[in-house]
Amino acid sequence: EVAIRNLVFLQTDRNLQEVIDAVDGLGAPFLDTMTGRPAEVCDEEMERFIRILKVHPADVKILCAPYARFCDRPKVRVRAGLFEGMEGRVVRIRRDRKLVVAVGQMAIALSGIHRSLLEIVNE
Repeated sequence: EVAIRNLVFLQTDRNLQEVIDAVDGLGAPFLDTMTGRPAEVCDEEMERFIRILKVHPADVKILCAPYARFCDRPKVRVRAGLFEGMEGRVVRIRRDRKLVVAVGQMAIALSGIHRSLLEIVNE
């Protein structure tokens, strides 16, 4: 299992804000920049995030900026390998190119994906 400091995901069919208010120690939730409410992650995105962490936890960086900040860059798709089918944006972080993917409103940067495995996606 992988633990990520200061990050908790909750799966519930109840009102998310009520759950956050009821649990001591959750602190401030990651907010959806469009609504100002706690961010929600669909099951498909959560499964993708879990798959990323299981395979290459050291190659994952959770960014402080929301994914929307990177949407001015061209969208790309991974053509082959463990992350085949994932879509995101290529961003230079600390002199290294990383694929930034969305998990809800969060931006997750992945390293170790060679650019020859990426293709531009028409939006």
